[in-house]
Amino acid sequence: MQGERVILTAVGTTLTLVCLLAMSWLGPAGAILNLLTPLPAAYLSLRLGLRCGVAIVTLSTLLLLFATSLYTALSYLTLFGVGSLLLPLALLLRTSWDRSVAVAAAGSVLLAALLLGLIALAGPHGPTALVGQLVQAEAEQAMQLYRSAGFSEQQLAEIGTLVEQLATFVRSSVFGIFSGIALAIQALTLVLLHQLTKNKFSFTGVAFTRWRLPPRLIWLLIFAGFSAFMPVPVLAWIGRNLLLVLLPLYFVQGMAVVSSFLQRRPYPAPIKGLIYMLLLVLSPLPMIVTSIGIFDLWIDFRKTRQEKLS
Repeated sequence: MQGERVILTAVGTTLTLVCLLAMSWLGPAGAILNLLTPLPAAYLSLRLGLRCGVAIVTLSTLLLLFATSLYTALSYLTLFGVGSLLLPLALLLRTSWDRSVAVAAAGSVLLAALLLGLIALAGPHGPTALVGQLVQAEAEQAMQLYRSAGFSEQQLAEIGTLVEQLATFVRSSVFGIFSGIALAIQALTLVLLHQLTKNKFSFTGVAFTRWRLPPRLIWLLIFAGFSAFMPVPVLAWIGRNLLLVLLPLYFVQGMAVVSSFLQRRPYPAPIKGLIYMLLLVLSPLPMIVTSIGIFDLWIDFRKTRQEKLS
């Protein structure tokens, strides 16, 4: 048993590093693998215990620190590492699946904020300037990838303009973007864990087809929507960052509505999978799904026609 644990820890660490560094090796094509970075540690934590996950995260962080850079190691630890431990820990404590995702994402955000504050205090720049430098470094790295991909000078100039616009947006919305990404990563990890462990481990909480956000959260969404367009910079910043967190949550509620509808239809599994994929990537379907999630508070799309008439 001990030998199996050691082997699986080594395999989990290797898979974690491969997924994390996939974008560096494969460019944009490695983005899908990159999203799978927390899965090995989270899965083995559920299967063999949390100590195995802690070992994988610790080894991965140390190897990244010595083989790459402090920035890469801390980026892994904040965005992937801590969540890959908190998510299985919450599930093992029989916390509901939605709260487990929230706990894991909150841990990532809090650790990132703490590390950012400590680095800013230790250096000559404040947190805002430090974020700007990090975003600029990522923008330059993205441009290097596009240059190596063989784009023409005219194409590179157009891409450079888009990258700079995106970098400006990220600088002013980094908290909301990071929080939204952390939530998305942990939600994806949860879905994959469910598929890998559904015959061995049961998640607690309401069925996804009946899941909905607390009704009072709609007032925070309304506040964020109005604040984002206020001429007061602080209010606009708060509103913009809140929207980047809340709108993905209402998108998930919209997907729960769609899942409830599809569950009542005898569609084959591949057709359902294709529908979900299109709802995720085909514009403007994500906006429509998000709207469904918002208006579900008042319309209750999941009620059958007989229930509404009764």
